[in-house]
Amino acid sequence: MATLTATSRLKPVDKGGGVLKYQLPFVLKKFVIEWVRDLSIDDRAAFRFMCRYDVPESRLSENIERDGNIFKLVEFLIQDGRLSVKDVSYLKRFLPTIGREDWLQRLEKVELRMFIGNIVEDYVKLKAFARQDGGASDAACCCDIVVALLVETKTRNKCLIEEILGHLSAVDGADDGIDSDIVDGVFLRICNKIMSSHRSWFGLVACLVIIVGLYGSYSRYLGTPVDVALDGYYVCAFSGTKTSQLLAEWILENGGRETFQKFVRLQRRELDSGSDISEVLSEMRRILQNCVAI
Repeated sequence: MATLTATSRLKPVDKGGGVLKYQLPFVLKKFVIEWVRDLSIDDRAAFRFMCRYDVPESRLSENIERDGNIFKLVEFLIQDGRLSVKDVSYLKRFLPTIGREDWLQRLEKVELRMFIGNIVEDYVKLKAFARQDGGASDAACCCDIVVALLVETKTRNKCLIEEILGHLSAVDGADDGIDSDIVDGVFLRICNKIMSSHRSWFGLVACLVIIVGLYGSYSRYLGTPVDVALDGYYVCAFSGTKTSQLLAEWILENGGRETFQKFVRLQRRELDSGSDISEVLSEMRRILQNCVAI
């Protein structure tokens, strides 16, 4: 079977005909591997102590000088639900205790990439649920404030967003289907330009609403019911992109996740919210129109 990349449009099925099961994003796996290999013997002893009463005693008695035994501790934490795609607080609590602020900063970037990936997944599944529920209101189905804002933004700017998605399809050749990048082609350059020029949360929301639209189109191309896909599929797909790295770094540099969520709550309370986002979307359209013309 062809190898799937994070942004591949190949249909994600295994040999048994089912949906491929993505448990952890590559960005988190990569972080864990590099972090474990960088641990000193004292750091390893501290981590073993941290895991006491959270991990079976038999695993704590193994030789901590071996990377494999540290990986086993991490693996158990994952299996036990103490470390997951939505919660890396266990490691975030540990890293400052050994003075590894450098690794904490790297983990925060990984966490943000997965956070955005979860937004993508929640949005795509929400749209699928609404379609299957006979046209139920997206807003009524939504409990995440960021996803709710994206739904509202899509509703207010439906024609504009559909036009942008159409231009992206024309520029990136998305209609070809096979092995076309979803967000790391022309859109990555546009996203970089938007975030550099606007440097505002409005620009971020505008980028996100296009991203979820792209992945929504991707899910329809697959012909696979999104609700039966194992949790984490879209998180894995998006968090491995360069676009996710760009947006995560921007969020971190501008106040972090909590600041973004405060902005979202404020926007949802404002009666005239969305006008600034519409302006950014209009700029995206102008940039794309120039690309198509070329």
